[in-house]
Amino acid sequence: MNVSRARSAWWIAILFFTFMVVLNSAQFIWLLREPSKSSSTRDTFSLIATDFQVLSLLGLGQKENLKEVQRSLYELWGTDLEGEARLRQIVMEREWQPKTSPVFLRGIESQFPNKTQSERAQIAYAIHRIYGSNPLTPDEVPLLIDQLSLAGEGWWLTLARAKAYEKAKQEDRGRSYRQSFQLEAQYQLVSLGVLIFAGLLVLVVGVGLLVWIVATQWWKTIPLKPFPDLPSHAFDGSLSGFNAFFWGMLLLDILLIRTHWESQGLFMQFGALVISLYFLYRWQQMANPPVDWLGLQKGSFLKNLFQGAMAYGVMVALALPVLFCLGLLILPHLPEQSNPLIEEAFTTQDPWLRWRVFIQAVIFAPLIEEIIFRGVLFQVLWQQTGKVWLSAAMSGFLFAVIHPQFLGGLVPVALLGMICAILFAKTRSLVPCIVLHAINNGVIVGFSLMIR
Repeated sequence: MNVSRARSAWWIAILFFTFMVVLNSAQFIWLLREPSKSSSTRDTFSLIATDFQVLSLLGLGQKENLKEVQRSLYELWGTDLEGEARLRQIVMEREWQPKTSPVFLRGIESQFPNKTQSERAQIAYAIHRIYGSNPLTPDEVPLLIDQLSLAGEGWWLTLARAKAYEKAKQEDRGRSYRQSFQLEAQYQLVSLGVLIFAGLLVLVVGVGLLVWIVATQWWKTIPLKPFPDLPSHAFDGSLSGFNAFFWGMLLLDILLIRTHWESQGLFMQFGALVISLYFLYRWQQMANPPVDWLGLQKGSFLKNLFQGAMAYGVMVALALPVLFCLGLLILPHLPEQSNPLIEEAFTTQDPWLRWRVFIQAVIFAPLIEEIIFRGVLFQVLWQQTGKVWLSAAMSGFLFAVIHPQFLGGLVPVALLGMICAILFAKTRSLVPCIVLHAINNGVIVGFSLMIR
């Protein structure tokens, strides 16, 4: 590739990332000036957190602490989730404090702005009938439960079923639903214990590995450049394909947004994976000597898998202090900018959509992004600058820029990108990077789906 074309490729790449920074910054400024009036992911997370808290407290037998949950639900009044909060408060009061405050029932038919007028009327009618003073007949119960389920699913609906069947003099069915609720609470408690134990284990391993890395100066054996015998501009030509990939995906995304196609994201990621694998093939042809990108040489693949898993522990040890500082000092003062995949994981009730989110986040995203950012962009920067840490930081920042939660998620995403780059520089294989990236995304999305 001649010098002028290489220079043009660099400027086009700079233009793309500048565009992404401006786009994300403009969205951030707009959110500052025009806060969303609809239910936010933050409110949804608060509601889910109260559900998690209720089941955990009941699993521990600490009913007296449910008053704290009531206070958390009051904070959702005045939002689009006020109706959902009131339903939970009604059930909690009736179950554990039989004299329900009438304020929870008053005006509930005007809540649920995301429902039609008919659906709101059905929800209000069902909750008044189940928790009102009038008796029920067995034939009414299935219809009332169907009407109430229009507001969603959860522990509160299980207890409402139990209450409805008990009012209809079907104590056995009511008892079975209460037993189901108890099992759900116990499962929640066990899950919480497993998560805490696993988190502490990962943190301890990560801190130990971090101490070992610093003590042994693990990075010292990383070469000055990925290909020291080749000139600095040897791989600048690959930026043309890099640019075509990103500008093409951006234009395709804009075109497909108008179609409202349900599987748009999955289709785009499959296409991006095919293209990125082609880039990897072309890069392999350019590399001299050839590089075993995927660690398929005898005996190295399992070692690379292990290195990726251990690197996740290191990332947790580094990320926790960063996330703590962000959560304490910065994020509460920023408007919400959430990742669409995480938002979908929180809100969807469709099993297929849940699997689609998981596949996109844990399989497609790590493969595509590691090939493009670590396999191509990082190596171009590293070969050009001869400074591995600077190149890792630059590629990590640019990796964070393309993610939609720009200011709120910039530091943790950039940290992930930088660790993956250093890991690639040390192992010269994409497998550890893909494993680390997949574990990170899998933990986040899996936790989101589990608590939902």
